[in-house]
Amino acid sequence: MEIENPMTGKTLETEIHNFGKIKPKDAREMIEETEKFSKKALEAGKFFVLLGGDHSTVNGLLEAVPKGICFVNFDAHLDLREDWQGEEKNQQSHAAIAHRIFDKGFEQVWVGVRDLINEEEMEFVSEQGLSGKIFYCPSMPPAFYEKQEFPKWMKKENMLWEGNGTGEKALAAIESEKVWLNIDI
Repeated sequence: MEIENPMTGKTLETEIHNFGKIKPKDAREMIEETEKFSKKALEAGKFFVLLGGDHSTVNGLLEAVPKGICFVNFDAHLDLREDWQGEEKNQQSHAAIAHRIFDKGFEQVWVGVRDLINEEEMEFVSEQGLSGKIFYCPSMPPAFYEKQEFPKWMKKENMLWEGNGTGEKALAAIESEKVWLNIDI
């Protein structure tokens, strides 16, 4: 990793520590190892970044981070399924990670949701009153949505259009002082 600023030539003064690589044999081991590394980094007071795989790696993080954190999910999907493809063994899947975060009692806000919101997720959003925490990235121009009737689980005013103040509303939806950015790319 380069540690010089290319514009000034000065050396980066922030120390970076790699706690190691996880090379698990299976999903359970990945979660256990992620939890171990997460606890170690957080106990050391480090600004912690977890990279890798799909974001089911966050399952290991959930036991390590303190309560009172808001997970801000930048994702095209809600990932609020109870499990993946109706199999209980898939409850820690990438498609169910936001549900696991919710189960652990963490606050969440979603930014950039655009597709694959299934019936199970729609019901969950309605039951839990989460519609004000979801900010959508529309796939069509604003005129398309003008006469659309929005379902109760989706707020028209939470559509992310340039200049409509939705970004500020998304920030205001975060109630916690501490935030974990969960970015799915």
